[in-house]
Parts: sequence; structure tokens; C-alpha cells
Amino acid sequence: MRHKKKVITMNEFPVTHWLMLWFAAMLGVVAVLPYQLALTGNQLMREPLAHISRSRIILLSLIQNGILLGVAAALGLLAARAVGLRTPILDALLTDGSNSIETITLLLAMVLGAGAGAAILALDLVVFYRHLPAALKNLNVYDLAPWKRFLAGFYGGITEEVLLRLFLMSGLLWLLRQIGVEATAGAWLAILVAAILFGAGHLPSVAMLTPLTPWVVMRTLVLNGIGGVIFGWLYWHYGLEWAMLAHFAADMVIQFGAPWVMRFTGKESLSEPAGQIA
Repeated sequence: MRHKKKVITMNEFPVTHWLMLWFAAMLGVVAVLPYQLALTGNQLMREPLAHISRSRIILLSLIQNGILLGVAAALGLLAARAVGLRTPILDALLTDGSNSIETITLLLAMVLGAGAGAAILALDLVVFYRHLPAALKNLNVYDLAPWKRFLAGFYGGITEEVLLRLFLMSGLLWLLRQIGVEATAGAWLAILVAAILFGAGHLPSVAMLTPLTPWVVMRTLVLNGIGGVIFGWLYWHYGLEWAMLAHFAADMVIQFGAPWVMRFTGKESLSEPAGQIA
């Protein structure tokens, strides 16, 4: 059965939803800056950026992210509404509150997110650690101040979800619907493609720290892909905010669980498995 096309006018465009998502995503960009600068600050002072001050680089980055996130949030909202994907908490906040938030959904998102973080740590330790180059083994991001690691979680939980789930997954699902792909198959295909690209999006920041060997690339794609599939499934079934919560929970488990794993296993260092700075 062909889907009936609907043209959304400016009066129907969810402007308030868009502004709130854009603002939240930009807060995530600002929140990750202390963490990002602590890891890659020296690279910013190298050619071809050596002649540009750090403050100007940060300002240009904020402008670039502001434009990118504004466009992504707008197109993502349009695509999401066209294919029936939701933002239930925003909807509840911006209406009379009749769309109640179920506690069981909140717990499910937190448990799945924390479980994803634990699975990522375990897989990294058992499978990938022995194959990591020295540059990653010696990069112990958990020596960074806890507040920097905590704030970095908002970039993953909010900003990356706006880009990867709201924009990319929704857009892919909309495109698949246009060519007649069945709804369930299309949803899973969109989830998987977005998860792979989610992992690939971390490769440039990993490349700033170490050469991209096959094991490094595989590690980045697989570990990020685990989270991407879980977050995508939550978005599909329950809504964007639950994917955000799960992503944040996963990052917190990784950021604050890894030091305990290091002590328990006797590892001198353990670099961040999934990366925070896409």
C-alpha cells in the first residue's frame, strides 16, 4: 500500500520542539569542550590551525555546530513525524501533560543503557585491549577530572542522538518508506545503518590520537555499534528522549565504571572504548 504524501506547512512545523532540541544539543556541544580540549588540545595548535587562536577555533566550532544541529533537528523532526517516530517527553511538556511518562519505560532505558555500557567495557577488555596500539593503551582518559567526564556524557546523550537518531535514522526510515520497504524491515535497516555510521563518526577523533589500524577501526565500529543498535531500538519503540537517557547511562557506566575495571583486572590504563567526541 502506498503511503499518502502530506505536505507540512510552516504553521504545522513544530517550532518549539525544534528550538528546544537545538538548544539542548548545543548545550551538549558546550559541555564536552573541557573534555575534548583535555584530550586533543595539543592537536589544535598544530598546522594548519597553528596560526589561529584556541578561542577562535572554539567559536568557529560552535557556529559550525549550531548550523549543523539546527538543520539536522529541523529535518529530523519532519522525517520523524512523517514515519511516526516520537518525542514523547517534549510532547508532554508542550501539551497539557496528558501524555504520561511511564516509570517502567524510564527504568528500561536506564537498564538497557547501563547494560550497553557494561557490555562495551567487557568486550573491549576481553577482545580488543590486547590489540590496541600503545598510544591508546597509555591514554587513560579516566585520569581527567570527574566533572569533565560527567559533562561529556551530555554530548553523547543529547547531541549525538539528535544527529544520529533524530536526523539520520529518521531520514533513512523516511527514504526507505518512499521506495516501498516494509515498515519493520525499514526500521531495522535504518537502526543498523545509523549504528554503523555512529561508529564511523568517531574515527576522525580516534585518528587524532593514533593511526587507524584494522583493529582500531573494528573496535571503534563494533563498540559504538552496540550502543547504536540499542539506542535506535529505544527510539523506534519508545521515543527519542529514551534513546538519549540510555546513551547517557551507557556513557556514565563507561566513564565511571572503567576505573573500577582497571583496578579489578590490574590494567595500568584503559582508553575510552566508545569515544565521546565524534
